[in-house]
Amino acid sequence: MQSAQAAMISDYSPIEYTPLALIPVSGSAVYDGYLSGNLLNSNDGLTDTIISEMSLTVGFTNSSVNVLGSASNFRDEDDAPMTGSLMFSNRDLDRGADNTSDITLKLNANGTLSGADENDLVFGT
Repeated sequence: MQSAQAAMISDYSPIEYTPLALIPVSGSAVYDGYLSGNLLNSNDGLTDTIISEMSLTVGFTNSSVNVLGSASNFRDEDDAPMTGSLMFSNRDLDRGADNTSDITLKLNANGTLSGADENDLVFGT
C-alpha cells in the first residue's frame, strides 16, 4: 500500500465496531474516519482502489437513521491525488445484523472523481 494511504489508515486504526445494541435511538453523532473501496471492473483501465477521508453526521431514531456526509481527499492505488468528492445519504440501518460480518449501514453515494489519467469515476445518478 502506498504511503499516503497507509498514513490515512494509521490515523483511524484500530477499527472499533460499536455493538448494534449500543447505537442510540435518539440524538445525533459525527463519525470521522476513512473510506476505502475496490472497484469491480479491473479490466477497464480506470483505477481499481481508492481511499479518502470521510465524515458522516447521523441522526438516530427508533426505526431509522438520517445520514448525511461526504468523502474527500481521495487517492488512487498509485497514491496519486484525485479531484472531486462524494456526498452520502440514506436512512437504512439494520439493527439486527452482525456488525463484524454483515452490512449494517447502507449509503447512497453521489459525485464524480477524476484521476491523474483524466478518467472520471461517476457515482450515483
